[in-house]
Amino acid sequence: MGNKGDAKRNKLFGMLFTAVMIALCAALYLLREGLPAKQAAAEETPALPARIYPAEDIFVQNAQGYGLRAQWEAVESELPGSEYALKREGEEPARLQLSLRQGGVSGFVLVTPFLEAPKEPSPNATLIEMDLYEQRLARYMAEEAWRQTALAALLSALDVEETLAAADKDGMAYLVQRTLQTGDKGERKASGIDFSCYKMQEGGEGTLHVVAQLRD
Repeated sequence: MGNKGDAKRNKLFGMLFTAVMIALCAALYLLREGLPAKQAAAEETPALPARIYPAEDIFVQNAQGYGLRAQWEAVESELPGSEYALKREGEEPARLQLSLRQGGVSGFVLVTPFLEAPKEPSPNATLIEMDLYEQRLARYMAEEAWRQTALAALLSALDVEETLAAADKDGMAYLVQRTLQTGDKGERKASGIDFSCYKMQEGGEGTLHVVAQLRD
C-alpha cells in the first residue's frame, strides 16, 4: 500500500510541476507580447548612429569642389559660428554664416542680393532704355545662376551622409524661386535637413536669406 501511495504522490507531484512550468512559460510569453510598443521597440531597435557634422575646412573644400565659385574671406561674425564673405567678380559679395556643433558645421545661412526680374521695356523704348534693360537682365540671370550653383554645392557639402534626395534639392530650389517672385517665406523639412528662405530689407536694399540646418 505504501509503495502505491508513494507512486500516486510522485505522479501527482509530477503533474503539478508540469502544470506550473506550462503556466510559467505562458505567463512569460504573454508578458513579452504585452509589452508597450515603445518599450519593445527600444529593446529591439539598435540606437541610431550619431549625426556627422563635417569639419569646417572640409565643408569649405567640399563646397568649392561641388562648384561654388567665389573667393572665400573669413570675416568677424556677430553671431556664434563662422562667417565668410564670398567675393565674386563684378558682383557684390555674398555672405555665408556657418553654425558649428560638436566641432563641425551643422548649418548655414547664405545671404545674397534680392534682385527682382526686370520688367520688359515698352515697344516704344529708346535704345538707352533697351540697353539698361539688357544690363539688368544679364545681372539678374548671372546672380540667379550663381545662387543656384552655390545652394546646390553648400547643401551637398553639408549633407556628408547623403540623406538628402534629389527631389528635396529641387523642392528647395523651387522655394527660393517662389520667394524671389512673391517675397513670401518658404519652408521645407527634408531628409535630415530643415530648410527655409526669406527676404529681408537691409539699408534700403533687399537681401535673400537661405537657411539650411541639420536635424538630429
